[in-house]
Amino acid sequence: MYVERASAVLPLAVHRPWPYLGRMHGTIEKVSGTYDYARLDASGEGERAAARMEARALEPASQGLFEALVAPYLEPSPRSVLELGAGPGALARRIVAARDGTRVVATDKSDVMLRVAERLAALAPGRERLTFARWAVEEAIPAGVEGPHDLVVSSVMVPYLDDATLLSLLTKLRAVLAPGGRLLFVEQDLQTVSLHHERYSEVRELFVRSGERSLAFVPLRLRRLMREAGYRPLPVRSHLWQSTVFGPYLRDLISRAADEALAAGRIDAGRALAIVSELESASATGDFLYGLVYHAMAAEVA
Repeated sequence: MYVERASAVLPLAVHRPWPYLGRMHGTIEKVSGTYDYARLDASGEGERAAARMEARALEPASQGLFEALVAPYLEPSPRSVLELGAGPGALARRIVAARDGTRVVATDKSDVMLRVAERLAALAPGRERLTFARWAVEEAIPAGVEGPHDLVVSSVMVPYLDDATLLSLLTKLRAVLAPGGRLLFVEQDLQTVSLHHERYSEVRELFVRSGERSLAFVPLRLRRLMREAGYRPLPVRSHLWQSTVFGPYLRDLISRAADEALAAGRIDAGRALAIVSELESASATGDFLYGLVYHAMAAEVA
């Protein structure tokens, strides 16, 4: 299974749904433990980042998230879906597998992510209805992406865009939507992160930068920008993601955050190892629990 391969790719090391936390009007700060998703091709960490994202998509909670927040917007079955920031393509694969008559155009700005996505999709159900295209959303809409599409979907992309870029994107997307088409953004609410640990405050400290806690990103600004771009926001849907196993995704995230805290002198090597060991022990005894609320923010053309 890919989870096993991902475990090999994402080893425990003490040597980015806590990703970027964006300020309300644009400056984006990288949070401890995350990859530099905005510059993956240049950083050389694209394969590792893709493995982390795919490992998360293979967790049982991912299917529950899909059924709660994405599936309702696949009724009636859309003829064409455009995905933005598709990463290794897990959501695109899930959509074509769930809807026989739907085709998906999955885009990402990273060539590495697109190569991984095409590799993983090679034997996936519905592969003939899935295409990939490179698109950095700050740029003009490329050939092959124009649509018309009945649904434009994105997952955990909004935090990487400032307000001006996001408003420009929303405006451009009106040109690719079919009549009656809708937008759907599935985003994390980092204010809700919970993790069972006897000294949870120590784990949270791994994600403190410069001695200050960053405010968790709540992407409700998206609704205001949707209205400014000529859309009618639909009611927000929310879903609690729950993981009961300390799997490859969280292991890599917390291990990398511990590495960075160690390098910054905020913890010592023994404590960095102990935090991960304690989470492994909790997972082994069935006492591990991680939770995070996701919101689905959708809109239709006004």
